[in-house]
Amino acid sequence: MFFSTQAVLLSKGLSYSSHKMTISAFGEHFVKKGIFTKEMGRDLNKAFDKRQISDYSHEFIIDK
Repeated sequence: MFFSTQAVLLSKGLSYSSHKMTISAFGEHFVKKGIFTKEMGRDLNKAFDKRQISDYSHEFIIDK
């Protein structure tokens, strides 16, 4: 989803290095203008949240 979003932004000559900036720009330039649905914007944010959890929220218990 991230690379697809970057490709869509590139169609307008826009490029961002971070995930958060890419998602924000997608919302500003495509969702707010009605080119893509609000649902797609929400789905992109949800996917990013899940990526953050899977990459950075490791919880495990070490027992004896």
